[in-house]
Amino acid sequence: MNKYLKIIALTFMSILSLSLISCGDDDGDGGVSVNAEQLYGTWIGVSQTYNSKESPYVKGRSITFNEDGTGTVSDKNLFEDQIIGTFTWSIAGSKLKITDSTNDTGYWTITAISSSTLQLTWKASDDTEVTTFSKK
Repeated sequence: MNKYLKIIALTFMSILSLSLISCGDDDGDGGVSVNAEQLYGTWIGVSQTYNSKESPYVKGRSITFNEDGTGTVSDKNLFEDQIIGTFTWSIAGSKLKITDSTNDTGYWTITAISSSTLQLTWKASDDTEVTTFSKK
């Protein structure tokens, strides 16, 4: 009987350990857990703040997340969208990793997502950038 009690105790401890590890990274970043399918498609820049100050940089620009983990950033010119950059991307929970064509990598937290709105937040020391997109 003692042998079975040890097996049950070890099983319980294993399940408890796994549940604590798999709780996600709740580091207070305000992120929401996202699956890749929610990002697929083209998103149009609506607004951007940098350290709480409005920035016109993103308005009219679009970002496209392809199903194969690639993407593009486009800017609207007179007649059509013009691709101004390419990247690869991946998602883990609320963390979005983007690597551009020069191999520079950035990490954003997805702080809101719905079928029509995407909000990304980037933080570094005292700087915070919040960008909002709408689905095209």
